[in-house]
Amino acid sequence: MSHESAPVQGLRFEISTLIVQTAFFGLVLAFLIFMAAGVTMLAAPLALAFLIAFALNPAVDFLESLGLPRILATTLALLLLVAALVLLFEFVVPLATAEVRALLEDEEQLKKRIYAGLVNLQSLSRGVLPESVVLGELAPDKNLARIDEIAGSLLPKDFAWLGDALTYAIITPILTFIFLLQGQEIYRSLIGMVPNRYFEMAVALVNNMRTQIIAYLRGLSMQWLIMLVIAGAGFYIVGLPYAPLAAFLVATTNLVPYLGPMMGLVCAAGIALLQPGAALLAPTLAVIGVAQLVDNVFTQPVVLAGSVEIHPVIAALAVIALGQYFGMAGMLVAIPLASIVLVSIEIMYRQLKAFGVI
Repeated sequence: MSHESAPVQGLRFEISTLIVQTAFFGLVLAFLIFMAAGVTMLAAPLALAFLIAFALNPAVDFLESLGLPRILATTLALLLLVAALVLLFEFVVPLATAEVRALLEDEEQLKKRIYAGLVNLQSLSRGVLPESVVLGELAPDKNLARIDEIAGSLLPKDFAWLGDALTYAIITPILTFIFLLQGQEIYRSLIGMVPNRYFEMAVALVNNMRTQIIAYLRGLSMQWLIMLVIAGAGFYIVGLPYAPLAAFLVATTNLVPYLGPMMGLVCAAGIALLQPGAALLAPTLAVIGVAQLVDNVFTQPVVLAGSVEIHPVIAALAVIALGQYFGMAGMLVAIPLASIVLVSIEIMYRQLKAFGVI
């Protein structure tokens, strides 16, 4: 009897083992799906919190090296950030509000000025573009209706966005605090899970990502600041109305690869066309030309040199792909993300080839 029951016991053992394994992997899969859904819904605050924590981490490490506990150093760094933002908004928000208020103060007058700008654009296009395009696509009445339609589509239809904004405003600081407080522990835990033979590869990948992100953020900030100063000073000198607002739009859109400079040109030229006779159009275009010349001759080769290493064709494809799925934000991060992926593939290929895996 004992010999006959042995196969049965072995079968029961295999079945129970299979059930336990299935339950384990099922729970893991369910947890991953649950977490993926949460990450998808909170992608924006997660990304923002990660970038803020990444920028503040050196300050927290410095404060911790002075003898402060990690939690106190993190709290102090966040308080300093909040104080800096408050001071910034004290100066920037009133100025931006005044600019927008002046621009929208009289809706009817604004529509008349936009119509006059469209007439100026149509007259400037005569002899340059085909007459059918000038009379058809550039007709002031038709384009004014298009502008009204676009402006209406940009306005929120309800107040549902307030809930998302409030959620992000609460979650982002909490996630930033957690990343700063436990970032090193999370990093060590993840690295500790890597098998010993791949440990060097994992460390190299993390260091590569860290280097790429730091270089990209530093270069992007300097590019934005240089463009803002040049455009702002130039617009002020030529007398362009709403010069700070126009300079901010030009500097911010310039961060978007390929399409950004054209978007900034359209914004500034649109404001210039609103003026009588479009007299400020040529000086405004000259200012943008100087700013772009400095950006292409000095900022990108010197300031942004080495921040990303990627072939122009791959960069263009990455911008198109991520722009299609994630809009402007996707276009902004496309090049550094593609660079990180390519360099990571190169590191993994070298390491795996050295281990004989491939």
